[in-house]
Amino acid sequence: MKKIVGRGLIVLVWQSVFAGALFGAGVPLIPNPEFTNGDLCGVKDKDFDEFRYDEEIAHCKRNVSKGRRDGIYEDYNIPSRCRNDYTIDHFIPLSIGGNNRNENLWPEHKAIKAVRENLEYDVYLDLRGARITQKEAVSIIRTAKLAPPVEEVQQELSDYADCGPLQEIPTQQSPVKEQE
Repeated sequence: MKKIVGRGLIVLVWQSVFAGALFGAGVPLIPNPEFTNGDLCGVKDKDFDEFRYDEEIAHCKRNVSKGRRDGIYEDYNIPSRCRNDYTIDHFIPLSIGGNNRNENLWPEHKAIKAVRENLEYDVYLDLRGARITQKEAVSIIRTAKLAPPVEEVQQELSDYADCGPLQEIPTQQSPVKEQE
């Protein structure tokens, strides 16, 4: 029993060190999977309001309190003085079926959003027009948010050095897990 608990503790510590090294310091550039994996709206969500599009995708109305936004900033260690440079973003946008749970929220730096200015709207239009499925829409969003163009991001962020160093963007990421 002690060996199993000991190994589990070692794995937990290693995961914490890895996540801390990758996601702990500086301006977050991608969602931290420890907090934000994305989540879809369902009929049991308290914010569910209707089904949309030909695919009958569950839609949740926007409902994120200031207290919840502050909690997300704290989870990501973003100091109060830097929060004006961020917006709390729905990792999977509400327009394609995301929800308001913490697992679907993260602090997105305004400069990051600038490098993919129309992405969410374009994906929404394609989904609404039945040119792509929800699964395809979620995959496009996940790929864009987990692998932003590093050089463009660094150029956009050159004016934001007062909040600490930039988070490293992994060059090789594991495959993005699709939600069923």
